[in-house]
Amino acid sequence: MWIEVRDSPKPLWVDTDECRLPDGELAFTYANPQKPAIPTWFAAPPASVLRGSSEKVWAWYDRQEHRSLQGSVREVLAFYEESTVQGGLAKEQYTRSRAGAGFSADNRKKAWFNLDLYQHRDVEFWTAEFGIQVCEPKQQQPLSLLFKNAEEQRVVLKHPKTSEEYWVPATSVRNSRPHLEVRHESVLWSSLPSWLQFDIERGRSGSACYVRHADGLDESDITINTPLGNNGDMRFESCLNSWMTTDSIPAEYCVLLTATMCP
Repeated sequence: MWIEVRDSPKPLWVDTDECRLPDGELAFTYANPQKPAIPTWFAAPPASVLRGSSEKVWAWYDRQEHRSLQGSVREVLAFYEESTVQGGLAKEQYTRSRAGAGFSADNRKKAWFNLDLYQHRDVEFWTAEFGIQVCEPKQQQPLSLLFKNAEEQRVVLKHPKTSEEYWVPATSVRNSRPHLEVRHESVLWSSLPSWLQFDIERGRSGSACYVRHADGLDESDITINTPLGNNGDMRFESCLNSWMTTDSIPAEYCVLLTATMCP
């Protein structure tokens, strides 16, 4: 993340991923965080379909699995309740706000579990999440840093509140904040993957936004609004049924399907 350096002789921006403590240790990010072994209790009902998964590692390891199963809410809840007990986790005493059924559990070893379910006809969809702390979290990154001095190969900075010192390589400093490369264009809905077609009218188009981040990562977002007419409930149900025939959403896709009732 790029943040501004204040009190410098000229405008400066630094990449916080390159900020280091005086001993050379990274100040705000983690160097090569290690993925822990996934515990055996974090399993899934044998007949369930894995529709997508994601994971991330920093001070915590977090894994999410999106699954479905033709069955009942009670079956899914019972499976994961038994699994978390085997893992030594206890249900949280307070109740979280949820759109459907589910529960959360944790233990004193800084591990946690969360389950959110959604029922469509006789099919259960859910997201199961497992997390565990893998190392001590680092200090919170400030919104800006203060300039102290510039050397030949590094720039020395200070925390605006604690005055703790950091340094960054001179090659990681910029005179202005690097901008994202953003491109917008119209795109035909029919050009999207077949499993996303539903019953959208042929030729209908949406807007696509393509973003290239400073680290070279490419990201795209495509949106379409289509009136469902007087039989909106039936058409939305048809879209859900079409989606249910897909065994798994490719990992590079994130799909949000919503319906809004208008007077």
